[in-house]
Amino acid sequence: MSGIRPNAHGVGIVHAPMISFAPGAMAARAASIAQMCLAEARPSVQVMFSLRFLAGAVLAVVAGPGHPAQAVRAGIIWWLVIVSIYLFNGICDVREDRVNGSRRPIARGRLSLPVAKWATGCCAAAGLCGAVAAGGSARWLCPAMLLLGYLYSGQPGCLKRRPMGSPMCGLLAGMATYYAGYSAYTGGEPAPSTGLIVFAAAMSLWIAVAGSMSKDLSDIAGDAAAGRRTLAAVRGDQPVRIALAAAAPAVAMTFLAVACTVTPQLVPPAATAGIGAAVLSAASMSDRSRGCRQRRRLPYRAFMVTQYGVHLCLIVSIAGRYAGHVMSH
Repeated sequence: MSGIRPNAHGVGIVHAPMISFAPGAMAARAASIAQMCLAEARPSVQVMFSLRFLAGAVLAVVAGPGHPAQAVRAGIIWWLVIVSIYLFNGICDVREDRVNGSRRPIARGRLSLPVAKWATGCCAAAGLCGAVAAGGSARWLCPAMLLLGYLYSGQPGCLKRRPMGSPMCGLLAGMATYYAGYSAYTGGEPAPSTGLIVFAAAMSLWIAVAGSMSKDLSDIAGDAAAGRRTLAAVRGDQPVRIALAAAAPAVAMTFLAVACTVTPQLVPPAATAGIGAAVLSAASMSDRSRGCRQRRRLPYRAFMVTQYGVHLCLIVSIAGRYAGHVMSH
């Protein structure tokens, strides 16, 4: 119970809310905080990074024998690193998120900044400790990824405020994640396969080109208020839409051409990327993606759905081919 009650002299005394330390209440509070932290760290992005990691591991299966259990442990460690990075981003983006009308917990005031900072540190520490214990490439990939996340959101780097900062960080984060999955399964040997190089390069470019531009379209007001010089904030809405409509198909068609020539096993996911790019191009130029923020997010949703489709297509096609090969022997 809380409130203001007069004492004998008629002076109001503020009574602080009573906090229960019963095990059940504390467990419920911890579960609520964990749920809000995961929501702040963008569940759709967490799933996408997990799919990238899994794609790298699946492409390693094609390259030769490996260590599945080690890859699973490394995947959990990588997930902790990603949660820490995006929690930190939510802490740093609170001003523009509120201007943009974000419904994430920090922007709405449901998750306090001190609690979010504590959770960020815990996830980062757990990820680093896990990386040291796992050994191999995780020992340098996880710290490097955390550093990239800090440079993107924090001072003095704050790369998110620069026109090319977001695309470059997206490119590097994508490449690092694919290699993390690959090296976790192989143990660092053999060297990256042609399939990994082509797929990782294509989809990392997809993040840098289609992802950065499509996301900026819905966040122009908040980015401008926070002093972020994104392409959309600097060049305006329409030029970015035109560039996105041209660049997304260019990346997808280049991916398909290289897959047909060099790595036929990547043709199905490359074709899926081509279909998604056509949808994204149409969405970016459509009047349906103009107006309120929800409608302006249509190109970004097309970008995300395409990513899901491409990665699931890769995983299913290679898993099916590998299962058939095993059964035939």
